[in-house]
Amino acid sequence: RIHDAIGSGSNSAVLDILPNLQKLMADDSVAHQNLAPSSKVKGIGSSHRLKFLFCKLIGAIACRAQPLILFLDDLQWADEMTLDIIRMMMTDPDIRHFLFLG
Repeated sequence: RIHDAIGSGSNSAVLDILPNLQKLMADDSVAHQNLAPSSKVKGIGSSHRLKFLFCKLIGAIACRAQPLILFLDDLQWADEMTLDIIRMMMTDPDIRHFLFLG
């Protein structure tokens, strides 16, 4: 499910930030291939892409059989990108079986 959500061309960008994600993808045959390093795209486009991929990742992990609860403490210290990701997760109609507490 994770590979289907974030795709093969973009997963290395997510793996740069979440390197342990590949362990979750171990059952996926693509996870056993060598992943090309992500292209270092900078600027607004890369932040939008990262937010989008993170929401897709949450949507793929959370399911009826295994709902996901995310608890973030001390949100007053969150940066703008984190707050944008939270807003996107809370309003994305494709993310189900997900509870955010903050």
